Amino acid sequence: MNKDMIKVVQSKLNKMYRSTLVVDGIAGNETQAALQKVSVLPTEWSTERKLVGFIQHLATLSGIDAGPIDGKLGPQTESAYSDLVYKLAHGKLPAPWRQEEFTGDDSGQWPLQNEASMNAFYGEVGTNQGKANSPYPLKLAWDTDKIVNRFTCHEKIATAVERVLQRVLDHYGLEEIKRLRLDLWGGALNVRKMRGGSKWSTHAWGASIDWDPAHNKLKWNRSQATLASPEYDFWWKCWEDEGAVSLGREQDRDWMHVQFARLR
Repeated sequence: MNKDMIKVVQSKLNKMYRSTLVVDGIAGNETQAALQKVSVLPTEWSTERKLVGFIQHLATLSGIDAGPIDGKLGPQTESAYSDLVYKLAHGKLPAPWRQEEFTGDDSGQWPLQNEASMNAFYGEVGTNQGKANSPYPLKLAWDTDKIVNRFTCHEKIATAVERVLQRVLDHYGLEEIKRLRLDLWGGALNVRKMRGGSKWSTHAWGASIDWDPAHNKLKWNRSQATLASPEYDFWWKCWEDEGAVSLGREQDRDWMHVQFARLR
């Protein structure tokens, strides 16, 4: 949570709740008291969590999918905040900035990234889910005190995911996995539209997984994303050997993301 985000919160608290806050990006006592007026925010939440929750609430009111109002600043909330700022400035949402669907030969191991192909292969969004078991402990990227030993993803990719993670463990070992942050799990199944787009995300079918999102943000390129470093080449080879696609390696964006859906 940075000062610009806090300023948005303060400004909207002034407009929506008749507060008289100084819009200075500092969450002092008056800002904390004003947040108490927001009924959707649990009173037991910390100030930081209430600030994030209010951003999520504002985005939802503006027709932007920020996910659940949980007070956790993950990639979906960051993207929703970016869209919210744009809408506040321009009165409309930004146009999609990337290609959302791909067409071509649909006879590959995994479907093309378009709704018809994904539905034909995986079924409707959110259906036919299974569990992938990790051979090493994963941590929630947004709450590293919580351990994940298995997670929900589409049943058709679960075995492939397990093979990848076992190869990763065999190659790197647990200590190196921790150093490289390959244990920071950023989510799989999430029935939502693409961040900054209008089509279903591959996450909506449980056909993709995010890793270490804080160090591999959506619009970062290889000069910024840590997963672009050569020491992760074997990590990506494991996924690619299963036919999965890294958007970072293919398009130099969204380096956190690996999907079982083809671009060509």
